[in-house]
Amino acid sequence: MEYKPLNSAEAEIRLITILPPPWPLGDPNSDTIRCTIEHVNLLPSYLLPIQEITPSAPSILFDKYVHNPPEEIFILPEPPDIRDQDEAENFGGDEKQPKVFSLFRKGIVMDPGVSARDEPDMPSMNVKDLLSVIENEELNSNFSMVMGYEDEDGNPIPNPNIKPPPTQENKTEPKKEPLQGDNPPRFTWGNYVAMSYAWGDPNETKEIILDGHSHQVTTNLESGLRHFRNMEYFQKGGKIWIDALCINQKDIPERNEQVAKMGLIYKQAGNIIVWLGPESDSSDSVIMLLEQFSIYYRTEFMEAMDDKDPHTAHSFREVAHVKLRRSLQVWAKKLTEGNLKLFESILVPLYDFFIRPYWRRLWIIQELGMGRAGMAMVVGNHVTQWRYIRDAVFILTGVTEVLKERTTELLKTEGREMEEESAITHIASIAQIEIHGHRKTLNLTNGLPLPIHSTPGPTSGPLRGTSLKRVLELASYSKASNARDRVFGLLELPGLPDLKIPFPDYSKSIRQVFKEFAQACIQRGSLEIFAFLDGMPVRYENNPFPSWVPPLNHKPRQPPGIIEGEWHASGNQQGFVVGDGVFVYPRFLPANDDLLECYGFIVETIDGLGAIHTRDRVHFEDTFPSGVVQPKNKHPFTNGQRGYFADDADFGNHIWYTLVGGTSVNGVRAGRDFSCLLKGFHSLSGPPPPKESPDLANWEFLSNSRTLSLANAPLFSYFSPLSWTSQPKPAHLAAAKAAMTARTRGRRLAVTNSGFMALVPMYTQPDDVVLILIGHSKPVVAREVGWYMSGVNGGEKRKLYTVVGEAFVSGLMMWEGMRRDIYSGKKVIESFVFM
Repeated sequence: MEYKPLNSAEAEIRLITILPPPWPLGDPNSDTIRCTIEHVNLLPSYLLPIQEITPSAPSILFDKYVHNPPEEIFILPEPPDIRDQDEAENFGGDEKQPKVFSLFRKGIVMDPGVSARDEPDMPSMNVKDLLSVIENEELNSNFSMVMGYEDEDGNPIPNPNIKPPPTQENKTEPKKEPLQGDNPPRFTWGNYVAMSYAWGDPNETKEIILDGHSHQVTTNLESGLRHFRNMEYFQKGGKIWIDALCINQKDIPERNEQVAKMGLIYKQAGNIIVWLGPESDSSDSVIMLLEQFSIYYRTEFMEAMDDKDPHTAHSFREVAHVKLRRSLQVWAKKLTEGNLKLFESILVPLYDFFIRPYWRRLWIIQELGMGRAGMAMVVGNHVTQWRYIRDAVFILTGVTEVLKERTTELLKTEGREMEEESAITHIASIAQIEIHGHRKTLNLTNGLPLPIHSTPGPTSGPLRGTSLKRVLELASYSKASNARDRVFGLLELPGLPDLKIPFPDYSKSIRQVFKEFAQACIQRGSLEIFAFLDGMPVRYENNPFPSWVPPLNHKPRQPPGIIEGEWHASGNQQGFVVGDGVFVYPRFLPANDDLLECYGFIVETIDGLGAIHTRDRVHFEDTFPSGVVQPKNKHPFTNGQRGYFADDADFGNHIWYTLVGGTSVNGVRAGRDFSCLLKGFHSLSGPPPPKESPDLANWEFLSNSRTLSLANAPLFSYFSPLSWTSQPKPAHLAAAKAAMTARTRGRRLAVTNSGFMALVPMYTQPDDVVLILIGHSKPVVAREVGWYMSGVNGGEKRKLYTVVGEAFVSGLMMWEGMRRDIYSGKKVIESFVFM
C-alpha cells in the first residue's frame, strides 16, 4: 500500500478504523480483518473549546468492559486473615476457582477515580498504623505527629495540640468530571485511543485489508485487532492509533518524525488500550486474583482529597501514605511466613502472566507512563484495567523472592525451568513513573503545621530512587530490537527532567546516541548514570565508549546490581558545591567532549577482592584474576570503620550490611533483623545446595570468597551454619536474601586500604581508587589509566581515569569520609578527568 505523506508542518497523524466483520456472511474467527486509514491533526486549534490542552483524565472510558470488577470501599480494607486451604470457602461458590479467592471480601462500591466527590471523612491513624511506624525504621526515624488517633476499638483519642483545619473559604474548587460516554469528541474531527502491544515475531505475519489493499502485520497485532473489533467502542467506529500501521515504517525521515511525536500521540489520546495477547487456560483466574489483591493498595486512595484545601490534602496524603505502607508490610509478612499454601495453584499461572513478551518491551515504558489508571488491559476476550494490575504488583514487590522460590519448585513438578524472572518489579517501576508524572503537585499549606509529617513524605509507590534512575533501570532491563530506542523511548516520559535532546535520529550511531544521552543527564545536574556502569570496556565499530557512558544495550538483567537507598557520601545537601558556596559542576572538556571532569577526592584504595560469581563470569573478560585477591595489609577493626554501627564492635554487622547494600530490595534502609543472613546458609565449605535451590546463587557468591580476609579473619568464620534448632524468622531471612541477590549481581566483595568492607563492580582491580565525588551520593570506583596534556602548547600534565562504577562501602556512605578527610583538613577537593 502506498502511504499518503503526512504534513510535517502540522501535528498530523494517521488513525485506523476497524471495520465490522461481514456477518452473517463470513466466519468471525477466520475472515480477513478490514480497516480504513485517515489523516487527522493534533494541533491545539483543532481541540473543542471545552477541552484542556493537556488532558487531566481519560475522555474515553473502558470501565463498562471490565469483567466483574472488585467492589471497593473508601477506607482502605485490612488485609484478610490467611486461613488453611481446607477451611477456605469457594469464591462465589464456583468450584473451578482457586480457593485463594475465599480470602477476599466485598464492600460498598466505590469509583476509585472520583472518590473525593463523595465527601469522605478524614481517616484516623489507628493503633496498628502507629505500630507499623514504630516497627519501620525508615518511617520511625523521619516521622512526627500532632493528630489524634484511634484505639483498638476504633474510638478516637484526640490530641489537644491539633490545629483546626482551614475555613471553607480557603478550600479549592473540585475539578470537573471528565466527559462521559463511549466516544465523546475531544477534537473537531472526533477522538481516538492509542494501542500498546508487543509486535511479536516479524516473520510470523497475517494479512489484513487496509484501505482496500492487502497488508501484512504480525500475528499478535492481527489477533489484537480481531478481539478489539468485538468491543462496542470499535463497533461504533471508534478510531485507534497503531504504530505499525500509522507510521510508514519504510520511510526513515517520517519514522524519525513520528517517533518524536509519540509522546504527544499517547498524551492526547482519549485513552490507551493494551493488548497483552490471547487468553490462556488460567489467565482469567490470574486477572481476578490481581483485581482482588489490588484493593489493599489502591493508589488513588492517596489522592482522594487532592481537590480540598491544601492543609486537608497534605494531611490526607500523609495518613494515606502510612496506611498504604502498612498494608504492604502486612501482606509481606503474611506471604513470607509459610502462608503460600493457599496460593500454590495460582503461582505458575501468575508467573506465566508476568513473563508475557509485552512486559519487557521497551516502548511500554513510555506508553504506560503516558497512560492513566483507567487504561484497558485486554487478554483475549477478558478486559481489566491498569489500576488493578498496577496496585497488585505493588503488593507483590515485597515478596518477589518468596514467589520465585516456590514458583521454581512448582515449575519443576511440571518439568519446566524458570526461563526468565517475572517482570513484577519491572512493572512496579513503570507504575511509579506513571504515578509520579501524573500526580498533582499540591499547593503550599501557608505555614500551618500538618497533623502528621514524614520525611521525605508520601511517595509514588514502594520502590525508592528518582524517576530518572528508575527509567534508566527499566531501559537496561527491557528488550528492544533497535538499541537506540533505549534512549528514544524515554524522552517523552512524564515527570522526567527536560534533557533537551533533539528528536530521535536513527541515522546516528549507537555510540553517539548513548553518549549524547549521558551528557544530557550530567548537564542537568545528575551523575545517576554511574549506577549503570560496571567497568567493562564497550566498543561500537571499534570505537570505544567513554567509560562514563552506560552501555544501555546490555542484554536484559546483565547490568550490575543497583545500590539503592538514600545515601550522602559527599555531604547532606548532595549539590555540586563545596565550602562557602563554591560550585564545582561536572563539565566536558572543550577540546575533547569524550573527557568528563568531576571534583572530589580519593577516600580509599582497593586492597583485597572477593571472587567473581560463577554466574557473572560468562560476561567477564579474563584480563585479570577473577578469584580471591587477599589484601596486602592486615586490617584490624577500628572505631573509624564503624559508621552505621558506631555502638557495636562486631565486624560481622558490616558483612551482612554490605551484602545487602544497606537496604531492602526496595531501597528501604535495612534494620538489624537482616543480620539473620549470617545464620541463613549451610556451611560455606561444605557441598552446595541443590541446583534448584533458591539459595544456590547467594551461597556460591559467599563460598567462592569464603577465604577472603576481613578484619584479619576469613569470611566464612563470620557465618554460623543454618540449623533446624536456630532458624531465623522466615520473613526476615527471605527479605535479606532477596536484597543480597539483587545487590550482588555483577559485583564482588572488596577490602580497602583502611579495612573498610565494600561491594564493588566485578571489573574492579587491586589498587583501583575509591572516590567521593562532590554532588554524588555514593562512592565511585575509578582506575588510573594514563596521562594527558591539558591546555595549549603542552600545558599541564594531568592523570586520566576511567569510571568503573558505584560502590557500597560500609562506613563511608553518610559523609563519614568528608568528615575524616576534608573537614579535618587532611585532604583537599581536586579535579578528576575521566575518559
